[in-house]
Amino acid sequence: MLLHSAVAAIVLAVACVQAAPIKSFGDAIKQAQLHGSEEFLLFSFDDGPGWVAEQWFTGQGAMDENCVIAYYIDGEAQASLEFNVLMAHGIGFGEAKEAPNTPWDSKFLGHDSDGAVYNTYRIPFAKSIRISARRPHAAKTEAPYFWYIVRGVTNAPVRLGDLRLPASTRLRLYETDRSLKPYEFVDFVSTPAGKQVGGALFQVTFATNSSVPFYLEGCVRAYIDGGLTTNRRPMFLSSGTEDFFLSSYYFNRGLFHGDEAGLTYKEFDKNTSTYAVGAYKFFHADPVLFSEDFILRWRNGELLGTGIDDCPNAREPTDRSITSQRRDAFRDNLGAPKLAVPQSTQVRTYAFVYEWDADEAPTAA
Repeated sequence: MLLHSAVAAIVLAVACVQAAPIKSFGDAIKQAQLHGSEEFLLFSFDDGPGWVAEQWFTGQGAMDENCVIAYYIDGEAQASLEFNVLMAHGIGFGEAKEAPNTPWDSKFLGHDSDGAVYNTYRIPFAKSIRISARRPHAAKTEAPYFWYIVRGVTNAPVRLGDLRLPASTRLRLYETDRSLKPYEFVDFVSTPAGKQVGGALFQVTFATNSSVPFYLEGCVRAYIDGGLTTNRRPMFLSSGTEDFFLSSYYFNRGLFHGDEAGLTYKEFDKNTSTYAVGAYKFFHADPVLFSEDFILRWRNGELLGTGIDDCPNAREPTDRSITSQRRDAFRDNLGAPKLAVPQSTQVRTYAFVYEWDADEAPTAA
């Protein structure tokens, strides 16, 4: 027993010596200018592995809905991660409409003053990372000032909630921007079919507008590991759209900014037939995992029924061979029935997904 204990102690000591130390990295930029549509290098680091831990962006007229942030991972010539700076923070309707609702904070993101947003998204890399900013549609004469901060760590595993993610993990972005017909489906995420990658859904940001609010009846579905092609009922992630963002009754209590979910914008105006919503949802405490492929699907409005494609109003075993008993009558807050028929809806979404090699898997943190 003593010999085994001594050997174990030696192995542990050697591992501690060989393990690379965890270190911090970071930098800041003060009062620089984004000239026209030129790409500006914000940060470069080549002593990985590591991950970006926090970023802060500010500058009125610079870091807004017209600014794109790009991440070049491990020497990429083309950035594998690129996003609009406001949409990535759950802000889908521009700085002017968002400003009256500031300041607000949550665990992963915040908007604390005019033009200032931050996030604590972990963006992993194996060797190096370059981060840039540009305003693709800016005039050549434009040159707004901006400020920027970035921090991160090296030689530490990426964690998502209670899970330690594999070493090959990368953060991917799936985008949607289109108009949907009533009851039409749209995929917020669709990874390659078959055993291509494993992964975990991290965040969804959502911006919609329609002439009626009934698109909010739409349920969110997850087809995991061949679920769409093997005649299996999807995992329903919500019983409606506002439910997906952990609210209810068409967001009847207004804006909120939580660690798990938030509503950043709401405009319901019968006079102009405007029903617009901006929201975000994180999946760090409630992981949605896949080991082969993954589809995240939403519907513009909903049809209730017991069919495999319909949002269930009964707990029955079903498959696609069963005819759905569908209805589109819903009840308002007072219990009175009403016909909730959606109209054409414009929807824009970001879905951030952590992905890793299919032969790897997360472990308990």
